[in-house]
Amino acid sequence: MKRLGKIFLGTLCIILLSAYSHASDKRAQVEAKNQKVTFKWSDVEKYTNDKDTRKEDGEVKYVVYVYQTNNKDENPPIQKEKIDKTKLREESPTPINDTSCVISFDNKDKGHYFFLGVQAILYKKVGKDGKPIVESSTISWSCSESCTSNNPQYVYVPK
Repeated sequence: MKRLGKIFLGTLCIILLSAYSHASDKRAQVEAKNQKVTFKWSDVEKYTNDKDTRKEDGEVKYVVYVYQTNNKDENPPIQKEKIDKTKLREESPTPINDTSCVISFDNKDKGHYFFLGVQAILYKKVGKDGKPIVESSTISWSCSESCTSNNPQYVYVPK
């Protein structure tokens, strides 16, 4: 009976270790079927000071980024200026009004992992100098738990 108890305890430990190792990887993989994915995000409704955005404050547009990562556990830098330019591309160099974007991948992207990011740009009314005032947010990445309501994801382009 003691031997059966030791076997049961050993099996239970192995199961728990296996479950813990799988639970620690919270990032979900999305495969780019036909080398395309649709990236969606929530519209900006509040400023960082929790004040609601209003039409009279200006117009919010978005810039979409694709970041090639070496592995799914890598985190892209928050500031665009510090990102390796060989790994980053602007999917929408001209800011867009929509809160979704279809992202296409090339044959050179096959077998690689990618994080998707979006940056909000606020175009305020024209300033005293006659030019529009522009403010921008940091980039919100698909791999960030805080940006995805604890549902981080990455894209894998199959070979």
